[in-house]
Amino acid sequence: MSPTKILLTGANGLLGSHVYRLLIPRKGINVLPIYRDPEFVFPSDYSSVFEPVQLDLTSESMVWNIFSQWKPDILIHTAGLTEPGACQWQPREAEKQNSSVVKTLAGLCEHFNVRLIFISSDLVFDGKKGDYLETDVPNPINVYGHFKYEAEKHITALMTNYVILRTSLLLGPSLRGNRSLDERLKIDASENKDLEFFTDEYRNPISASVLAEIICELLENENTQITGLFHAGGPEKVSRYELGQRLCKKFRILPKQYRGMLQSEMKLSTPRPKDCSMINHSLLSITGFRMPSLDEMIENL
Repeated sequence: MSPTKILLTGANGLLGSHVYRLLIPRKGINVLPIYRDPEFVFPSDYSSVFEPVQLDLTSESMVWNIFSQWKPDILIHTAGLTEPGACQWQPREAEKQNSSVVKTLAGLCEHFNVRLIFISSDLVFDGKKGDYLETDVPNPINVYGHFKYEAEKHITALMTNYVILRTSLLLGPSLRGNRSLDERLKIDASENKDLEFFTDEYRNPISASVLAEIICELLENENTQITGLFHAGGPEKVSRYELGQRLCKKFRILPKQYRGMLQSEMKLSTPRPKDCSMINHSLLSITGFRMPSLDEMIENL
C-alpha cells in the first residue's frame, strides 16, 4: 500500500511544528511541510523524506502547482494570521490570509479529492453565552473571528470531506520561542514587566502538543471517515486570571508580579469576547481521544 501523502501548512508555526514533529516518524505517511518565512530555518531534528517548501499561500498558481504535482491525500491547514490584534490592524491582510487562502485551498481540495483538516477558533463567538456547542450560531466581534467564520463557511459550501476544529488558547513551546501564551508570559516576566490577567474572560486553553495529537488521531483507522465541525478546546473553562496564576506557579513567578483585572479597566484595541468557552464532548466521544487535564498540560510545558 502506498504511503498517505499529507500537505501541512504552517509547519514552522506553534501548532504546525507540533503536528510536523508527530508525523515525521509515522510509518505509512509522507509529509510535505509548507512554511512562509523565507528566512526561517528548521532545526536539524525536523527532517523528513521531503524537505520543507517555502511557499506563499496567497499565490493561487503556486498552490495549484503543489496540489497538481504532489497530489496529497490530506491537507492539514494550520497557517494564517493568528494574532487577533494584527488582524484588527491589518484587516485586508487578515482577509487574504485567513479567508481567501482557505477558499482557494477548499476549492482545490474538492477538485483533487483531498481531505481537509482546518483549524478554526473559539473567537467566532461573541462571548455572551459561554459553553458553546457546535450547533450554536457564531457571531464574531473582531476581525480575526470574522474571517475565521468566513473560512468555515467557504469550506462547508465547497467541500464534503473535511474536519473543522475550533480551538482556543494554545500553550507550549514554539520553534521561535515566543508564539504561545506561556512563552510570552515568561518573556514578560523575565523583563520585569507587570503581568495583568483578565478575571472576566473565559477560555478553554489547550497545549499545542495535545491538539496535534488530536489532529493525528483523525489520520488513524476509522477516524479517517469523520467529517464535520467540532470543538477542540481544552477540558476546563478558566478565566485568564486563573490560567495566569497556574502558569506563574509553574514558572515560579511571584504573586507580587501579577494581578487580576476586569476587561473594563483596560482600553482594548481589539474587541474581546468575555466567555468563548466551548463544550468538546462531541469530538472526544467520536474519536475516543483521552484528553489530559489542564494541570497535566501545564505540568508538561
